[in-house]
This record gives sequence, C-alpha cells and structure tokens, in this order.
Amino acid sequence: MTEKPLLSYLRDFSAPVKLSRELTDDQLAFLMGHDNNTFSCWDAGQQLMSRVIWSLYDEAISSQTDFSDETLNNYSHTLKQAIEKLLSSDIDPSFIALAISLPSVSTLEADRAQMDIVLLDHLRNLVRKSLGSELHQEFLKTYQSMQSLAKASISQQQPLSASAGYRKLANVCLGYLTANKDEGMIKLARTQYEKAQNMTDELAAFTQLVDAGASDSQWAIADFYKHWQKQDLVIDKWLSIQAMFGGEPATTRVDELWAHPAVVHTNPNKVRALIAAFTANIPAFHAIDGTGYKWLADRVLEMDDINPQITARLVSPFNRWRKYDHARQQLIKSQLERILRKPNLSKDVYEIVNKSYALMSEV
Repeated sequence: MTEKPLLSYLRDFSAPVKLSRELTDDQLAFLMGHDNNTFSCWDAGQQLMSRVIWSLYDEAISSQTDFSDETLNNYSHTLKQAIEKLLSSDIDPSFIALAISLPSVSTLEADRAQMDIVLLDHLRNLVRKSLGSELHQEFLKTYQSMQSLAKASISQQQPLSASAGYRKLANVCLGYLTANKDEGMIKLARTQYEKAQNMTDELAAFTQLVDAGASDSQWAIADFYKHWQKQDLVIDKWLSIQAMFGGEPATTRVDELWAHPAVVHTNPNKVRALIAAFTANIPAFHAIDGTGYKWLADRVLEMDDINPQITARLVSPFNRWRKYDHARQQLIKSQLERILRKPNLSKDVYEIVNKSYALMSEV
C-alpha cells in the first residue's frame, strides 16, 4: 500500500447518525467523485458543498464584502473537480442529478442559529453561478447528451425510469446553465419549454424562465396559464413557481396573484400553493424591510376567518425565528403581535402564534 487509505463510513446509511470527521476538502471531493456507494458519495458531496457555502458566509460576515470570481473559484475548486468527475461517469443519471445539487437553504440553516439567511441564500446562489460558469461546457455537454438519451429511450420503449433519470440530470444541468442569466442559456430554456413533450421538462424550463426575470419570464407566465388554466393541479405549480422564484420582485407578484381569479381563497390547495411557496422565497420573504413578514401576517389575518386550520399551518414559518438574526427576529415579533391583537382570533392560530411570541419575549 503506497498511500494512506480514505475510509468510507456509514455506507448505505447504515446508521441514522451525524458523524463528525476532520476531512479536508480534497478528501471530501475524492469521496464525492470516486466512492462507489451512492449514499457515501452523496453525503461527502453535501458536506463539501455546505463547507464551501459556510466558509464564504463566515468570510462575508467578517469582511463585510462580496466576492470576486477568483475568490469564489479558490473556495470551490475541489468541488468543481468532483462534479466534473461525476458528470463524466457512467453511473445512474438520476443519482448524479441528486449528487451535484447544492443543499437547500433549509438544509443549510439546520447547522447554525441567528444567521443572516438572505446573505446565506445569496452566497449559495453565488456558488451556483460560479459552478455554472466554470463548468459551462461540461453542463452543456451533459444536458445535450441527456436530452438525446431521453428521446431515444422513449422511441426504444425503455423503462420509464430510464427516461426520467435522463430528464432529471438534464434539468439540473439546465439550472446551472441558466444561473448566470446568460441570454443564450435563457434561449435554451425557452426552446425546451416550447418543445417539451412532458410536464417535467416544461415545468423545469418554466421555472428557469421565471427565475431569470427577463421578458421571457412574462411571456412564459402568460403562455403557461393559457394552456393549463383548466387543470387545477398544474395551476397550483404555476402559482408556486411564481411565488418561490424571481427574488424580491416576487413580493409584488404574489400581491397580484392573491387577487387572481385562479386563487380561490376558500380552496386550501390554492392558498397553500401561493403562500407556502412564497415563504420559501428567501430574498422576498426575509427582506430586511419586513415586507415579506407583513405580507404573510396580512394573509393570516385574512384567512383566519375563512379556514383557521389551514391558517394555523401557514403561520409556521414564523416558528423558525431562532434561526434568524436579531433584526429579523424583531420584525417577526412585531407581526406576531399584530396577529394576536386581532379580535376573535381563532383558537388554532392563537395557540401557535402565542407560543412563539411567548418564547420570543423570554429572550
């Protein structure tokens, strides 16, 4: 043996534990790119991605500056190598799609408390853009290959799982390709949207067009509704994507959608599709001026008289107040106070809101 071995622990998720190991970025990247156990490969990748994002966060907090492309490249160099290795491998495309996807903000926030969640989301997006730029050719090549394989698998009557895997990886690559809002890549998304033969591809392309926020965004929103307005479940997706993506402008958009004929306030699915999705839009919901929190509180006050049970669930994003910085905690507290002042507040909503407010008052 000429080199020190690198052990792969907890293969196949053999124990439901969090294992703390002092592995270097290079070691995590090696496991991500070479481990033949899918869980260990995925877990190493998630750890490495999280480490890159949190390292950027810590530096941003200490230096109060944004990052140059060179700095981003230095932080994510080993990550890019591991992703490139996975993209060139012959393992299951659906697994590669999962392995190269960045951890969500909700996953990342589990590691810390009292964070600037908008900064965290911003830095996650910077890493996504950096990967999309540095690995542009690799993502584009994989996207084109997966699209071709998906079409061939249908014509050859292969199992549906095969074409689903090809589409999944192609759409993850499309997300990276459009991350920098390059005009050519937005055009690629529009082409996929226009030629889509299945809802998976159409929704994936629609999401990227909405997130880009360009003129194609408004066209896609109108076109999608025109074609699917009679399909309730599909329109739920139409509402959620508009509320969840597109950054801060989504605050104005959800106001307009709340008044849209498609959003029947007595229909729990429509209400959830819009409101719950908006609370997942980090820049809009957690805007430092408090407009996102106020919008949710306004909807809670309005919906409490219509459906208290659904409304009680909608208020749950305020329960995560401990995760956020002091300024946002105070903004949330002021909205909880507003809700508690409502005359004849339902028992369902009161119990949840009062519990959070009482805990905040003790801090």
